[in-house]
Amino acid sequence: MLQSLTIKNYALIEEITLDLDKELSIITGETGAGKSIMLGAIQLLLGGRADRNLLSDPDKKCMVEALFSNYPTQIDTLIKTHDLDDYDGQLLIRREVLPSGKSRAFINDTPITLAVVKEFANELIDLNRQHELLEVQSVNFHYTLIDSIAGVTAQIEGYRVQYNHRKQLIKDHQSLVDRLAKATQEKNYIQFQYDEVAALNLQDGEYAEIESTIGVLENYQEIKTLLQASEDQLVSSETSVEDLIRGLRNRWSEMAEIDPAYKSIAERFTSLSEEVIDLAAEISNVDIDIQSEVSLDDLKERRDLIANLLLKHQLSDLSALEALVDSWETTLGQSQSLQAQITDHQSQINQLGESLRTAALKISKKRKGHFGKLEKSVNQLLSELNMEHANVKVQHNQSEVLTPHGLDEIEILFSSNKGMAMRSIKDVASGGELSRLMLCMKTTGAQSMALPTLIFDEIDTGVSGEVAHKMGLMLKTIAKHHQVIVITHSPQVAAKADKHFEVYKDSSGKRASTHVAVLEQQERIIAIAKMLSGEKPTEIALKNAEELLIVS
Repeated sequence: MLQSLTIKNYALIEEITLDLDKELSIITGETGAGKSIMLGAIQLLLGGRADRNLLSDPDKKCMVEALFSNYPTQIDTLIKTHDLDDYDGQLLIRREVLPSGKSRAFINDTPITLAVVKEFANELIDLNRQHELLEVQSVNFHYTLIDSIAGVTAQIEGYRVQYNHRKQLIKDHQSLVDRLAKATQEKNYIQFQYDEVAALNLQDGEYAEIESTIGVLENYQEIKTLLQASEDQLVSSETSVEDLIRGLRNRWSEMAEIDPAYKSIAERFTSLSEEVIDLAAEISNVDIDIQSEVSLDDLKERRDLIANLLLKHQLSDLSALEALVDSWETTLGQSQSLQAQITDHQSQINQLGESLRTAALKISKKRKGHFGKLEKSVNQLLSELNMEHANVKVQHNQSEVLTPHGLDEIEILFSSNKGMAMRSIKDVASGGELSRLMLCMKTTGAQSMALPTLIFDEIDTGVSGEVAHKMGLMLKTIAKHHQVIVITHSPQVAAKADKHFEVYKDSSGKRASTHVAVLEQQERIIAIAKMLSGEKPTEIALKNAEELLIVS
C-alpha cells in the first residue's frame, strides 16, 4: 500500500505530505485547487516526463517521494533483480527534477533509471483516469479477471513457467537444427579434404625422411667421389695427411729425446695421427647405396604431394596438418552429436507439450464454469449504475495451439445499448462507459484479484444521485480488499471515505499555493455540503451532507 506521499516545489505545491490509510481515501476540492497537480506529481514519480517549468521555485529542485509498505511479493523479486537495499518491508521511491531540468530517480536511496521505476510502478499503483482506461480494454486484463474469479491464478502461473521453459527449448531446438544444417553444408567439403589427407597415409617423420633420401640420391656420385677423395688424401696417397703427420711426429719425438720439453708436442702429433686414421676408417665404412623401394621420381612426386598439401592449407609442417585433421574429425563428428541433442530436445518439447495441454484443459474447464458468474455480476452492477441495457459477454474459443494463456482464446465483449451487437470494448465504449465498466469489473474481481494501490481520477464525472451513491459503494467494496484512492467531485462518493482529504488553494500571499488538509467529521459535513450547493452551503445542504455520511 501507499503509506505516504510527499510533494515539494511542484507547480502550485510548495510542500505537502499525505499519510494514507489502507482502505478508501477520498480527495476533494474545488476546481483549480490543485487536485490534477497532485495527480501530475504522482505521474512524475511513476516515470512521467520531467519538465523544469513545473518547478514552483525555479531555483530549487522539485521532489516527489512515496513510501510503500505491505507491497506485492513481485516487488521483492525486483529488489533482488536490481540489487537494491532492503528497507525492512518498506519501499521508498523518489523522483527529483533539478533547476537545470535534469531529473533523477531513486529507490531506497539507490539511483536507478526511469525504466526501472516503471517496472516497480506497474506493480505498485494502478492509475485509472477517464479516457485513459486502457486496462479494461486489454485482453490480458480479461484473462486476469476471469482467472481470479475461477481460482486458477496459481495454476496459470505454474503453467506459464512450464510454457516459457518449453518456448526456450523450442528456440534452442531451432538453433541446433540451424547448426546441423550448416554443419551438413560444410560436411561434404570437409570430408573431401579429410579424405584427401587420409589417402596419403602419412607417417610420422616421413616428409623429413623423404627429403633426406632425395638429397642423397640426387648427390650420390658427388658424395661417392668425395668419400674416395677424402680417404685417399687422409691415408692412401703417397703424400697423405697421415704420412705428413707421422713424419712430423717422428721428428718431434727425436727432439723430445734431446729435450723432454718437446715431449708434449710429439704426443699431440701422435694423437692427431691416430684421429686421422680413425676418420679415414669411418669414411671407408660409409654406405651410400640406398635400397629404396621407390624411384627418385616417385619420391619426388610424393614429396611434392605433401608440400602442395601444406601449401594449400597454409601450414608449415606435418604436425600442424595433424592438428587440422583433428579439428576436421571433431567437425565431422558434430553432426551425430547435434542430431542426438535435437532428438533429445524434441522429446522434451513433446513431453512438455502433452503436460501443458493437460494442464490447459483443466484450466479451461474451470474458466468456462465461471463465465456465467462473471457476466451476471458485471451486468448487475452496470444496471445499478444506470446502464440497464448494457451487458458483457465472455467470447470463448478453444485453440489447438498452446499460448501463454493456455488453449483458451478469451475476450470480454460489451454492448452499451439494447439491441446492439456485442463487440470489443475498445470499439464501442465511450469514456464514461469505460469508467463505469472498469469499476464494475474490478468490483467483481476485488475479493479474488491481486491488485496494487488503485487511484481513480474523477471516474464519476457525469453521474450523480443514486448512481453516484452506487458507484461509491462499489469503490467501498473494492477498498475492503485493496487500497483505493479516489479524486472526486461527487458528494455521494466523497461520503464513503474512510479518510477524507481536501485540496485547497491559498491566494493570500504573493503567489497562490496548493495545500491539503485531513477533514474531521464536522469539516467533512461542510465540505460535502459545499459540493451539494456551492461555496456557502445552505442548512438543507448541511443536513443532506450529514445524512449522506450517516448512510455511508
